[in-house]
Amino acid sequence: FGQNVASVLTITFSNSNGFALTQSGFTETAPANLVIQSSPAPTTTCSGGTGTLSSSASSVALADANIPAKGSCTLTLSVKSATAGNYANAIAVSALSTGPAGGNAAGATASLTVTAPSKGGGAIDWWDMMFVAGVLLAGRRYAGRRPPP
Repeated sequence: FGQNVASVLTITFSNSNGFALTQSGFTETAPANLVIQSSPAPTTTCSGGTGTLSSSASSVALADANIPAKGSCTLTLSVKSATAGNYANAIAVSALSTGPAGGNAAGATASLTVTAPSKGGGAIDWWDMMFVAGVLLAGRRYAGRRPPP
């Protein structure tokens, strides 16, 4: 994705147990220079209990949520960066905590590559603006009369 272009990060919590994982808590901290957007706001399908979802520009916290028995739920957030680069997101072992079953036994990783705009297309720079202004002024100067031979 390009600089300052929003990208969607979805984290899926899966539960293979025959019982719901209650009192589930998880905090996602964005890598440096990657900003969590407030619009659209982060959302979750992990419901039930007294679940809450709170966020800032650098983290999202899920608390007291339920992950359904033999099912899954998600945490979705929009992120973007003004700085080109490769952003690695890692979820450590036991980053997810639950009341009856403890934490996640395996970690997970994903990466997002933010690219700088390519040269020669799309963006208008200072020199392009000067050229356009020069053409407009020259065209106006000869409007209504013939140019000199």
